[in-house]
Amino acid sequence: MSLAWDDGITINSCIILYMKKSNNNKKWFIKVRWSYLPNTWQGWLTYIPYLAYLVAVMIYLYSSSYGFWTSVFILVPNYVVAALIITWLASKTS
Repeated sequence: MSLAWDDGITINSCIILYMKKSNNNKKWFIKVRWSYLPNTWQGWLTYIPYLAYLVAVMIYLYSSSYGFWTSVFILVPNYVVAALIITWLASKTS
C-alpha cells in the first residue's frame, strides 16, 4: 500500500499515527507490592521532585532549632501528604 499526500493524509494524522506507535502509551509507573516505581522518563520526571521535597523537608528540620516532637509533627504530615499525592498520581498513570 502506497500513500501519497493527495490521499487525504495530513500532517496531523501522521503525528497521531506516530504517537500511537511510539512509547507514549507506556505506563509511567510499575506497581511493586504496595508502592510504585518509575518506568519511563515521565515517571522519573514526577518522582525526582517528590524525592527532592522529602530531602528538603529533612534538611529544613535538621537545620532548625525545633525540638524533637515538633520536628516529628512537622515531618510526618509532610511525608504522608507527599506519599499520598505520588501514590495517587502513580495509580492514575500506571
